[in-house]
Amino acid sequence: MCPTWPYRLALEHMKKEARHLLRGLQRRDPDALRRYRAVDPFTGLPKPALDYAQLIIAHEHGFSSWLKLKEHIENPRR
Repeated sequence: MCPTWPYRLALEHMKKEARHLLRGLQRRDPDALRRYRAVDPFTGLPKPALDYAQLIIAHEHGFSSWLKLKEHIENPRR
């Protein structure tokens, strides 16, 4: 087994979570909109994009950006 396997699995889970959130935002699902407003309560959501869904996921996990979340998952010792 590759030593990075658990971390890759977690990153794949985060990617799936972001895609799921994006679909919810596109459908204007109340739960997805609540999550969006928790991160950015003052901006409208004209056309949701994957990078914004990823930002929401990152914020929910305590990171300022998707890149920082990804780096943390890929390099947990930092």
